[in-house]
Amino acid sequence: MIKTFKNLLSKVKEQSVAVPGYKAKKVLKVYLYIAIVGIFLPILYLIFILFYNFKNG
Repeated sequence: MIKTFKNLLSKVKEQSVAVPGYKAKKVLKVYLYIAIVGIFLPILYLIFILFYNFKNG
């Protein structure tokens, strides 16, 4: 998971270098939001499933 995050950040850096100025910051923010959602949403989903199974089990 950490390796995936580092790869994503390196791709973001490459793209932000390719895009000049204001747009680069916008692209960077979008990619960071996608990375955060992509990492934390599955974790929250798993926690939710575990608690749901624990409650009903």
